[in-house]
Amino acid sequence: MRRPFLILLPALAVIAAAPAEPPRTERAAKELASVLKDRVPGKPQRCIQSQQTRATIIDGHTLIYHEGASRVWRNELPQACPSLRWSSTLVSEVYGGQICDGDRVRAIDPGMSIPGPLCRLGSFVPYEKVK
Repeated sequence: MRRPFLILLPALAVIAAAPAEPPRTERAAKELASVLKDRVPGKPQRCIQSQQTRATIIDGHTLIYHEGASRVWRNELPQACPSLRWSSTLVSEVYGGQICDGDRVRAIDPGMSIPGPLCRLGSFVPYEKVK
């Protein structure tokens, strides 16, 4: 009777260790899939150059930083930030020309002048176009 349980233990450990995707709206899931289509992820980086990137808010969990046509950087926030909406404008606090893991961002909703609460960034994962 103990044998089936022992067989399940390694499978349960793998499931528990896998990072869970945050829940997404249908719009956010489609936009993220569209941005990452035909791209492969690379090694996560702590910082990226801020001068050559523009940001897109996917949802309260995910930001995409565009760097030219061939590379985008995916940033999964360590904690959900409900004030980040796809229609908001992202305001970043940049020090020394780089945006880094742990830096703070805020969102300003259309027609508003007061930004929302601070949100911390996670690491940046590059996604390169497959040639």
